[in-house]
Amino acid sequence: MRARLSLQDLPSLEYLAVACRLEPEIDAGLARFEETHSRANVALRFLLNQDASAEHLRVRAEEERQMQAGLLRAALMEYVGMEDCLPGDLRRMGLPGPALRINDTGSAMLVLLRELRHVHVHVGQTRFERREQTAVFHVPNREVLEVTLPVLTIPRADLEQLRDSRHSSRYHADELAAAIDWLDVAQGHWGIRLVVQAAINDYARRILAVHGAG
Repeated sequence: MRARLSLQDLPSLEYLAVACRLEPEIDAGLARFEETHSRANVALRFLLNQDASAEHLRVRAEEERQMQAGLLRAALMEYVGMEDCLPGDLRRMGLPGPALRINDTGSAMLVLLRELRHVHVHVGQTRFERREQTAVFHVPNREVLEVTLPVLTIPRADLEQLRDSRHSSRYHADELAAAIDWLDVAQGHWGIRLVVQAAINDYARRILAVHGAG
């Protein structure tokens, strides 16, 4: 039986999340799930500098792309690691299973990033498309602040590799195509980093909804 991919209730990601972290309420609830919580936080740490320059990353200019790709791979691996650690947390806490896996959610965002992890572990030659974009921050009682930020996106040709991944046959072709279209648009606003950050928070939120937030 093929898994379904739902594009319902996916974030538009048109607005930039300033802090690269778990949302406060999610962070407090997930802290009980120690190993899962740790994986989420480590993934976000990798994302924090994923779009940084060679100077900021303290590498040579010619190593910038490799570092950016490596940080994305690492973040995706830790994101998928959340579902690997969840069963152990449930056993330790004496909570019933089965543990909520990413594919169980049916979310096109969560599932597609899981598949992207498989592609990027084995294909390390991604050349991000880069542009500069101005972010406008409205700070209370202060002047409007404008900051120019880098936006790194995965080329559409690389996203198309998801159609040929070893797990692509698990999904309906039309739903997979629609999910790829969504990811391409979503990352176009503020980069792939923000999409992965949103997925980590969303999966954590769903874990709390299924296995108890209290």
